[in-house]
Amino acid sequence: MKVSKLRFHSMKNSIKEKPKTCVVYCRVSSKKQAQDGESLEKQEKQCLREARRRGFSLVTPAFKEPYTGRTESRPVFDEMLAYLISNQKKVGYLLFLEIGRASRGGDDGYTGFDKAIRNLGIEIIDVYGIIQPEKNLMEEYEDVADFQWAKRRPSKTSELVYAEMKQQEVNDMLVRLISREIDLTQAGYWIGTYPYGYRTEKQRDDTGSGKKRTVLVEKPDESVYIKELFRLRAEGIFSDKEIIKKINDKGYRSRKKVMRDKLGVHSIGIMGEKKLDQQQMDKLLQHPTYAGLICKKWTRYLPIKAMFDGLVDIETWNKANRGKLYIKDNRDGTFELLKNFDEKRRVKTKVSKEYPYKHVIKCPVCNSYFGASGSTGKSGNSFPAYHCSGGAYKIPKHSRYSVSQKEFNKTVEDFVNSLSFTKEYHDGFELIIKDVYRKQHKNQIGISQKRADDVKEKKVRLQTLYDKLERATTDVLERKLEDDIQKLDEEIKQGEEQRNKSEATEHDFASYMKHARFLLEHPANILLKPRKREDQQAIWYLVFEELPTYEELKTGTPKLSLCFKMKDSKDGVLNTIVGDRGVEPLTSTTSMWR
Repeated sequence: MKVSKLRFHSMKNSIKEKPKTCVVYCRVSSKKQAQDGESLEKQEKQCLREARRRGFSLVTPAFKEPYTGRTESRPVFDEMLAYLISNQKKVGYLLFLEIGRASRGGDDGYTGFDKAIRNLGIEIIDVYGIIQPEKNLMEEYEDVADFQWAKRRPSKTSELVYAEMKQQEVNDMLVRLISREIDLTQAGYWIGTYPYGYRTEKQRDDTGSGKKRTVLVEKPDESVYIKELFRLRAEGIFSDKEIIKKINDKGYRSRKKVMRDKLGVHSIGIMGEKKLDQQQMDKLLQHPTYAGLICKKWTRYLPIKAMFDGLVDIETWNKANRGKLYIKDNRDGTFELLKNFDEKRRVKTKVSKEYPYKHVIKCPVCNSYFGASGSTGKSGNSFPAYHCSGGAYKIPKHSRYSVSQKEFNKTVEDFVNSLSFTKEYHDGFELIIKDVYRKQHKNQIGISQKRADDVKEKKVRLQTLYDKLERATTDVLERKLEDDIQKLDEEIKQGEEQRNKSEATEHDFASYMKHARFLLEHPANILLKPRKREDQQAIWYLVFEELPTYEELKTGTPKLSLCFKMKDSKDGVLNTIVGDRGVEPLTSTTSMWR
């Protein structure tokens, strides 16, 4: 209840002696604090002891509330204020433990609290003794003694400083706690209450720090119902009503919860232990945590990989949700949560010639891939652009981020053309690639030898079959042997083809080196060449530690792999992030570079 909205009944404080009566106000910041030992009863005892020391009598039971002091409107405080307004002539004083219990809103919040009480002609007293009585500097002059400007409270400045200090104390605590909470959540650890089917457990992290972090682990007596729910929904055989009945018949009941009084201290009953219904089933199915992902406010509602296992895999989770929600794995360690996703919708894999970079450059706002289209102006001309606004199905949405096609393509191409391999990589390139190739060659020789032995053994068996055919005495046996010979002969031909493919030669090595040197001299040609989406992304992942955003390319700050640098760097390495990626043998991915 804001002070400006209260109907305060101000009165002239012409009565010199106030009644020796008081009201006590106690507060903690939350119900959890009230339960965990931040005792309202303890505050009440201290206030009552102070009242007895001053000779005050209590006119009503103490007002106690578990509520933040950073807001002006508080349920119990408003209730107390209403009581004081209707009983202001009966109450002389308001007692509380210290100024931080009255308000955590800084000097403004405390000033509002102070005016709300004093305008009723009620004095404020704190047990800590910071607040001093008001003095009338014009008391000897009766004509002006009742004017407000004649009154002073010596401790007012100290009170405001103390109130500001208490607010700053809260702010500092929130900065520490929330920043740490954000860091842990974004690292994949769990913060908050745990969902049905899990329990929390402290485990040491894998950084070697020795610190314990909170993760979720499976709770078998609950997880069995979650797994069965996802399995039945993913199969698509039963209706939702049939699934609900099956889960309930197996014994599902929601968690039992203790109901507490409005102070959050005393138990007043039990709630929960309910059977599964449609609303609860939908809520469970749409929880990304069951797929091993965390999607919360601190992740900007973008799913991230958790540091614990899910109860089901992502494929089962998607099937169970049937497109209402869909987890998209971007294959780069990132995920997207899409709404109303049509799995049957055709996915384009061909890269657009007009917008060739929309699947390798990400939006700097939400880290999603760009969309692209051309809008038509009043003149009828088209204005092609890359754009992102969180997308039609993406979470969360944001204001439209758009860059013209010409500017976007030029920024990407200018940056890629500025890339070259590092000097260190050039110096050791031939030695490294020769070693890698020799290892591959050795492996291929072993494979080739194994296939050659296999072909040799089959040829021996083929000769034996021919000998048996010559000695065959019946037509049935002849036909059987001829079928076996034909089948074995086809296997031998296939084996010889595979053996020939696996045999490496010095000519292969020379071609490999020639192609590799070409890549060293022309990295831009490789990156900018139009390809299928999957191939294009695979190649960009070899150059960047993670796919860059448009702003990173614009400012020249993407995370490059170990082998690359920007040509204009003075020391030879600019913004390179050291990784463990080296020179790879010619695999299915690198063969795309040919």
